[in-house]
Amino acid sequence: MDEDPELRRIVELMAGEREGRLEEAETVELALYREEQPALAEAARASLALRPALGLGPPTDEGAWVERVRAGQALEAAERAPRTRGERAAGLALVAGGLALSMIGWAGGSVMLIVGISLLLGSFIRVRLSSRDPYDRIKQ
Repeated sequence: MDEDPELRRIVELMAGEREGRLEEAETVELALYREEQPALAEAARASLALRPALGLGPPTDEGAWVERVRAGQALEAAERAPRTRGERAAGLALVAGGLALSMIGWAGGSVMLIVGISLLLGSFIRVRLSSRDPYDRIKQ
């Protein structure tokens, strides 16, 4: 079972369902597994039924998947934050304005262009540094 991550995930979800600790998204995920992959869900149910008989506890990496999902959601939220959207809108406006002014020969246009590019890069770097990438520590 340790070689199939989907089977391991279904076993985790079924164990959580049995203990009554599933969130709504996890309940939907389990229902989708049962609907789309009934053979795999049956194998997970059988595996879960054998665990107590074999003296096995819950899977060891039970929270890893949920942790990655939550980290991904946090990264998406940081990308959609009003501050981030404002920084990027201002950066794009400065880049577009600076480019237009540079084309007509105004010297301040190149300064606006550089400031806009710097603002955009700073925004992307700030978001990536403040939010951990959910897949930076995947076990091979």
